Amino acid sequence: IADVPYPPYQNFLERFPETSPFQRSPDDYDLIVPMLATHWGVTERDKYVHKTAVVFYEPGEGRWQDVAAVAGATPEAEKIGADVKIHSVRFGIDTELFCPYPMVREDELLHVGVVGTHINPRRQILEGMVPLFNLEGVRFMFFPSNWDNNGGDLNKVGGKEFLKRVVTGGKYWPGLPNIYNRMDVLVRIDNSFGYSFPTLEAAACSVPVICTYQGIDHFVTKAGGGILLLPDPPHEKRWPFNEEPQLVRKLKEAIEFMRDNPEKRKEMGRKGRREIEKNWQWKDHIVNWREFFREGVANARKGAISGTA
Repeated sequence: IADVPYPPYQNFLERFPETSPFQRSPDDYDLIVPMLATHWGVTERDKYVHKTAVVFYEPGEGRWQDVAAVAGATPEAEKIGADVKIHSVRFGIDTELFCPYPMVREDELLHVGVVGTHINPRRQILEGMVPLFNLEGVRFMFFPSNWDNNGGDLNKVGGKEFLKRVVTGGKYWPGLPNIYNRMDVLVRIDNSFGYSFPTLEAAACSVPVICTYQGIDHFVTKAGGGILLLPDPPHEKRWPFNEEPQLVRKLKEAIEFMRDNPEKRKEMGRKGRREIEKNWQWKDHIVNWREFFREGVANARKGAISGTA
């Protein structure tokens, strides 16, 4: 089961299976590839571990012992301390689907999209975003899956004030590009080294990003596609908890810069798009994915590789 997020757009419907992989038995497959090492989608893990290949987003966050193959989706995720081969894989973005195009605007405010869920403290939505809700000339835009955002307490993110900033919009493929093209900036402040598809997708739509140092986001900002927020010394790259005043101050300054410098903001967007076109398309990474899958199938047939915690 290779759960690729966005297959090439042109012939997606031709290749889409009539039956969901999750409606079939794991016994029907030579290899099972959960795209999150902590959530396999298979209840009998021990039974199928020998034919499972896992992809890590975070270093060591998930099971890798006795699986068929192991891959890391970011440079940090490859540092899991395992005594097995770690395949270096990266995801690609379909730049024909995710591309810039004009959308109708109902105001002249700076539209700031936000990535994250408030029920996960590593996303720092409560600490970083809520204090800036009333920033002048700015409209924050949230696209939650449901009204209480995956089971969290709505009142903790501002209740009615939060709902004023909720924007309807399909979060399902292929409607996502419409969401990104309604934004002027995408913000992802995070304490996690995990993967961020929204950062790459927004950049492909020429939307500049404001982000903290995570698994891959800094590659976009390094190319000029946005602003990277780093904590003051003695901290290095990763934001510590309990630094809310500093985080809010730096985020506020970055958003105000984007608001007050529209031409520079647009140039950041163009540079972000070029970075995705140059380094983040499927063709750039297919060789490593193919090697990962082939090793997984070979080891599954042999009985799996071994590992120690």
